[in-house]
Amino acid sequence: MKKLLFILIGILLAACTQDPAKTLVLKSVAYHGLDHLNTESVTFTFRDATYTVDRNFKGGTLYTKAFKQFDTIRQDSVQLNDSLFNSSVFKRYANGQLLDLSEKDSDRFAQSLNSVGYFFQLPLPLLDEAAQLTLLENTTIKGKSFNTLAVSFTPDQGGQDHQDTFRYYFDTETHALSYLSYAYETNGGGIRFRVATPLPHDGFIFLNYSNYKPAEEVSLDSLPALYEAGALELVSEISNSIE
Repeated sequence: MKKLLFILIGILLAACTQDPAKTLVLKSVAYHGLDHLNTESVTFTFRDATYTVDRNFKGGTLYTKAFKQFDTIRQDSVQLNDSLFNSSVFKRYANGQLLDLSEKDSDRFAQSLNSVGYFFQLPLPLLDEAAQLTLLENTTIKGKSFNTLAVSFTPDQGGQDHQDTFRYYFDTETHALSYLSYAYETNGGGIRFRVATPLPHDGFIFLNYSNYKPAEEVSLDSLPALYEAGALELVSEISNSIE
């Protein structure tokens, strides 16, 4: 009995001293059911390509993409298969043959695949070692208060996009990830605000997004108010489907 009491006290002390930012992410991951994604792979379709996320592949994380591309020289469709292991080892196959890509093309294709995999798994990637979490004051969007999390990434583990900065807005009651915004530097840079739409599937709650941008350069933290005022332009819909 005394041993059990010490164990319970230890659990309570650990809970009290845990980083509140990480605690928020853990609650959101549990709400979305994504804790199971560490042991289960998932396949989804986005923009005529089939993607797979496997976070338990040979002790690491594997993203794959399968799609067809029309070859104007051969006047025929080519089956392309991309793979990205641990955000660093990229390979592309064309009709089963490994291609010898330039470093520039390899980096570009890897970045695209990594981005799709990252956003599809949210909020789970926020628990990765590279993510630096800071809990900010709550943000009000359309009359509702949201827990607000600032996220940046370490240069050594954050990949090519480690310089990007993010804000995540979580429902204060359910801990659902409802909105996010980010500033990026690749391809000329810019900022975006995303409105999340739930995509339930087999115990998971994945997310689709409506993607907005401002008409001019503004601060990242001003985007929720601009969205609320109708001052952002809808630029794309990120719509995944899962069979």
